[in-house]
Amino acid sequence: MPANVKYGKSLISFRALLDAISESAVCTDTSFIIQSWNNAAEKIFGFTEDQVLGQSLFALAEYFVVGGTVDKAFEYTRVTGHWTGEVLVVYPNKKEISVHVTLNRINNKAGQLIGYVLISRDITDAVVVRGSLSAMQKLFTAFMDHSPALTWIVDDEGYCSFFNELYLQTFHLDHDAIGKHASQLFPKEIVDPFLENNAIVFKTDRPMEFIETAVGPNGKKVMLKVLKFPLDLPGSKKYLGGVAVDITKEIEKQEQLSLRNERFRLVNKATSDHIWDWDIAANRIITDGFEEVENEYKIWHTLEDSLSEVNASDRERIKESLHEAIADTGRQYWEEEYRALNGNGSYKTVIDKGYIIRNASGKAIRMIGAQHDITELKTLQHQLVEQEKSRQREIVKAVIDAQEKGVKQKGQKGNIYDLSPGFESQRDSNLNPFDLSSPVLPSYQRTWLSSHPAINVPSFLRTCILSYDQTFSFY
Repeated sequence: MPANVKYGKSLISFRALLDAISESAVCTDTSFIIQSWNNAAEKIFGFTEDQVLGQSLFALAEYFVVGGTVDKAFEYTRVTGHWTGEVLVVYPNKKEISVHVTLNRINNKAGQLIGYVLISRDITDAVVVRGSLSAMQKLFTAFMDHSPALTWIVDDEGYCSFFNELYLQTFHLDHDAIGKHASQLFPKEIVDPFLENNAIVFKTDRPMEFIETAVGPNGKKVMLKVLKFPLDLPGSKKYLGGVAVDITKEIEKQEQLSLRNERFRLVNKATSDHIWDWDIAANRIITDGFEEVENEYKIWHTLEDSLSEVNASDRERIKESLHEAIADTGRQYWEEEYRALNGNGSYKTVIDKGYIIRNASGKAIRMIGAQHDITELKTLQHQLVEQEKSRQREIVKAVIDAQEKGVKQKGQKGNIYDLSPGFESQRDSNLNPFDLSSPVLPSYQRTWLSSHPAINVPSFLRTCILSYDQTFSFY
């Protein structure tokens, strides 16, 4: 044993006790010269007792007190008699270990300081784990702080354990908000639904989505789409995580869209027209109402969808007409008449008109139009035409009936018959038998023809022949 070891004999009685403990026990004098080194110290620090006795403690390695300095640790021990803390030990070969150290004074019977005893425990593995956790926590925080969503963690009592930076910025909170109850941060009308939804998640123990309302720093309400999910953490206290996206603008846009659709519907009711708006580039046609498809609602369809409702005999013509209209850069209007499916499966006749909107280069980008149902008008026109034909048939028949009184048979069966007593003289004199100024035209014919100038008399004459059964036929 080196000669400069002053207190080896006085400490030898404690050697058996020191070797029995699992922690490192090192005794030094007031100058930190090592006087005792137990078996656990050999295992922790890697030096045998023969190597270190009589050596300065600081000759073995460098020591860094976590959260302080070595000088302050020893000064604190000299004053109070005791210090405990974490120390990083760095050897000359750069190997590092972390130890938890308890430093105590050694006093003689007179109470004078004669040395120090250091009880150390290797916590390197724990520090590595803690460092990993710290690194993971930093990684988690960095990730959450760069997330485009609001994120937070709250316990089952409503106390907030974490807010990301976006959450703090959105609601003008600082880091002091962490650890506070939600009721200390937001008004009651916001907090109550928030905690009620939390309770549902804790009770069901599964993720759930909600639409929640918050109040921004300007007092304006903010609509949030929220996903809340339970966190499986050790301990008796329960936690849940929350992720929220601000959907205030989306809801406002949806309300505006609903307003536009309502305007479409009102215009449709006022005009009886089917209003449509075609985004040509996106091939989306917005109509004046909603269509229910597989229990969902949509307000748009494609050109192909629209053409599928056009009668097959008109479909290709309408398709070509549309493409010709949008291809003609100088054209602004489009109009066609065609037959399209009605709601009851029958076909209706419509007039479709559109106004073409073009960009600066003349390319068609949009067309707004209205489809007008003219089925009733077409039916009425057909009825009027048929009525006019029927009326003309009745007029001609009346003329024939009136003429029959003056018909004379001039030849054998199958010859043409005269229509008036003056027909023979008209034919012989080569006069126009339907000339109203003819002196041979009977007065009743002249009067009737004068009052019915629309009758095509020569045509009538050509269609009046004597049939083989001695009757007149009219074609």
